[in-house]
Amino acid sequence: MKGIVTIMNVLNKYKKEFRFLIIGGISTTIDFIFYMLLSQKIDITLAKLISMILATTFSYIFNKNWTFSVKEKTHALLIVKYIGCQIINILCNTITNTIVYKLTNLKIISFILATCLAMIVNFLLQKTVVFKK
Repeated sequence: MKGIVTIMNVLNKYKKEFRFLIIGGISTTIDFIFYMLLSQKIDITLAKLISMILATTFSYIFNKNWTFSVKEKTHALLIVKYIGCQIINILCNTITNTIVYKLTNLKIISFILATCLAMIVNFLLQKTVVFKK
């Protein structure tokens, strides 16, 4: 019983981080599916860019409303901050993916490394810039 209480305390203390990981997992799945499908038909960099745009759109909606519980109506400044941070995130992800792919010629490894780096950048930007209270 004490272990369950400890787990619940940790989950409550890091609620935003856990929620971010859940939404991030779903967003990553969206990114991965579209990346793999599109990269069979178009340039890998363009495929990654499109898949990231789709995933970040999903991420915005759910991180705003669930992860960071921002209840205010979306205003222009929030959109501008989010877009600015996502441009940084997408560039970080796409450039890392392209470089690793050119070095390894392995889509999966490129995707994983780019996603890991971008996940850290994305969380920090959203927490400190976009959804800062």
